[in-house]
Amino acid sequence: MLLEAAHNAGVITNQEYAEFQNAGYMGLYGGLTVDDILKEKS
Repeated sequence: MLLEAAHNAGVITNQEYAEFQNAGYMGLYGGLTVDDILKEKS
């Protein structure tokens, strides 16, 4: 479903999808990036 939503939003390339997905994590985790989340979990 996420891939379909990304495509509908105009995301086409793998890089754009990675940025789209990272923005989703930032929304869920108060602005933290995936890298930030992984650092806090370790």
